[in-house]
Amino acid sequence: MEEVGQFIHHIRLVPEQGAELTRGVLGLLSSMDLSEHVASANLRQYALLLYHAKSVNGMYLPQLLIPVARPEILQAAVEKSDIGDLQRFIYNMAHIDKEHLRTIGEALKASNLTGKLESATLKDIGFFLWNVYAYIDQGLSQHYCKIVDMQQRPSQLAEAPLEDLCLFLWNMTSASDLSHLRTFDDPNIKERLITAWRLEPAFALALLGILSLAQPMANKYMLLPPIGQKHLMHSLADIKTPNPYIVALMLYGLKIYDERTAEATVHNYLPITEFSRMLKAARASAQTPKSMLLLEEVLRWLESFLMEREKRG
Repeated sequence: MEEVGQFIHHIRLVPEQGAELTRGVLGLLSSMDLSEHVASANLRQYALLLYHAKSVNGMYLPQLLIPVARPEILQAAVEKSDIGDLQRFIYNMAHIDKEHLRTIGEALKASNLTGKLESATLKDIGFFLWNVYAYIDQGLSQHYCKIVDMQQRPSQLAEAPLEDLCLFLWNMTSASDLSHLRTFDDPNIKERLITAWRLEPAFALALLGILSLAQPMANKYMLLPPIGQKHLMHSLADIKTPNPYIVALMLYGLKIYDERTAEATVHNYLPITEFSRMLKAARASAQTPKSMLLLEEVLRWLESFLMEREKRG
């Protein structure tokens, strides 16, 4: 199981014969009981195997999913998996067969994930908190938020890519039911904001938006230098596939930073219609109350610009 998912990934790329070879391997695997193999390895390759099976032909899935229905097998696999493995497995299963999500939740509850969370990357923790909240159990995600918030990870907060830092902080803020998250007390976060203000202003504004939502009073009097509008647009253009929440947080941070500058930037540089469409699509699938409130507030603000533009003709 350690290599089978990657193996299928590679043979699918074989010119002309890839599809036939993949079907042959999936047919062979679906004729076997993979339970012991799943139990003895982490869930990363199993998640990849299920993904390929679904994308090639769903007929292979019922047999391949048998190990998921056995709690003792799933429990053993969870114990051998890290947070990155788990978050990918949850996401894939949510898009393959939602009936098994309850069994996955039971396996998570029966496992002590404290050590795994402590050693995980910010990116994987952020996705894990979100996937558990969206697909497994909101209360369980909030329980994990409490564990994560009690842990110290100064080096990661200081060194992780800024996008990963923003997604981690936002997903925890969005999912958590805590009134105060101690993670934001780490001085590395504000230091990252000040440094990013010059180098990556789009993500810096998103980080400011998160800080303003998580600790509104603590950040009310933070002094930041002027931000160049053109530099901001170049920074935004460097984001290859904009995450709607990063865009919403960036706009929220811009408005919090300086409403007059924000209005000029939106009018002169931002694709308002495109952003509005993106955020409306995100609002339709928003999972947490904080996500909904963020999207609603930013959308109202953008809609006011669109209405003004229409009046001007």
